[in-house]
Amino acid sequence: MPSTSELSSSSTETIVPIQSNEIHLLTLVHGMWGTPSHVGRLSEVIAETYSKGLEYGAELNVLIAEANKDNHTYDGVDWCAERVVEEIQERIRLLEFDPSSPRKVTRFSIMGYSLGGLVSRYAIGILHSQKFFERVTPVNFTTIATPHIGLVRYPTWIGSIKTMLGPIFLSRTGQHFFATDKWSDEQPKPLLEVMSEKDGIFYQGLCEFRNVTLYANIINDLTVPFVTSAIETCDPFINYHVNGIEIELDEAYFPLVKSHSFPFAPPPPPQKPQLFSKEWFEKAAEAPVFVPPLLVMKFPLNIPIYLSIPFLLPPVLTALVAAFTIHVLCSRRRIKLLESSGRSSRNTLVELFRTVEKGVEDVVVDIMDAEGPIDDPSCAPLKPQLKGKEKQEKKLYPVSFPPWSDQFDKPEDQPVLTEAQHRMIANLNSVPHLKKHFVFLDNVRNSHGVIICREVNDYAFHGRGEGVLRHYADNFQL
Repeated sequence: MPSTSELSSSSTETIVPIQSNEIHLLTLVHGMWGTPSHVGRLSEVIAETYSKGLEYGAELNVLIAEANKDNHTYDGVDWCAERVVEEIQERIRLLEFDPSSPRKVTRFSIMGYSLGGLVSRYAIGILHSQKFFERVTPVNFTTIATPHIGLVRYPTWIGSIKTMLGPIFLSRTGQHFFATDKWSDEQPKPLLEVMSEKDGIFYQGLCEFRNVTLYANIINDLTVPFVTSAIETCDPFINYHVNGIEIELDEAYFPLVKSHSFPFAPPPPPQKPQLFSKEWFEKAAEAPVFVPPLLVMKFPLNIPIYLSIPFLLPPVLTALVAAFTIHVLCSRRRIKLLESSGRSSRNTLVELFRTVEKGVEDVVVDIMDAEGPIDDPSCAPLKPQLKGKEKQEKKLYPVSFPPWSDQFDKPEDQPVLTEAQHRMIANLNSVPHLKKHFVFLDNVRNSHGVIICREVNDYAFHGRGEGVLRHYADNFQL
């Protein structure tokens, strides 16, 4: 079996050893500012789970995409996806044309973490436009903590600042996150909206997969809030500690949520502790402090750190602005070179959208010109009929507000969704075979990295997400 260096000089690989001529290729895509190591623990869990090979006798080949590592994630969902597709095609070419032991890729799966989920959705649109799924069976599509409808805005001053500065300091990717872009002249809509439209190549490519799964943090994800990672219109978990919601965790895959429900009657409103009382000091001590994990200290070592924050904040902010500016300028330079190289698949995708729109217009004209009434069953479009097994798989994780949510939720607790985001939610929730899994990670400042054990070697508490990775590996369809 070829070594990693023989197979690819630019992509990380994990191979589940078994002698076979068939390959199930699994591609892992990291997130914003990411590196391949961010999905490294997931790759290890996959290898451990399938160390004896796959049931149908094929080899599982895991490709960890590397082309977008670090600052290349500024270049936009589309260009990041172009690079991932190139890595996929290169890996397949090396596997199938290896002179020592040629093998054939027959199945394909992809997992995207955070921004990587959006990159994966765009990538499968490119692959679908290239008829890739006519010769390779798409099996598993998975996202973990992915902003499917973009980064949502909360009605707070911090939310307004993020919405204003995000498209500036995150370059093209920030424009995609906050829907300030225009995908093309023919499609003057934000990219994320185009990617969710049912008649588009991206949505159709997603529907090709037998298993579409998402994992979403229900609390403490300061990077990708629940509503966008879970593709939901509301967040009933925002005040979980006081609104009476009952959350049952899966003992086998802790911290996965097994079920959640509301009691029949609202709980009593929480009482505020008296100022400077013992309860007040205990609550203040439990409040999250937004400092880097390396600077988190216990009392009394934390006192000097807190006292130094006013002095450290100005130079730190200055350094951050300078770093963001440099990264944005470098990103713009890369994008300009990429656009001039003619490597983009966008023109092909835009042409496909134009063809689809022309077909829809023709259907509408035919219906309007028909002699029969508009409600004639013969004029109605055919709806796909799901078979028994498919009907059972089409189960979404329902979320809703408790009847008494107004007693606990403040206006700023819920995001302000645009009409386009509501359309995205409706479309994406209609994807066949979609399954949602919620993750409850309490007592962490930001659960975004913990859910995938992103930096478990540096921060031991990132290991709390191990159950999520085990659940993904155990439910990986072969």
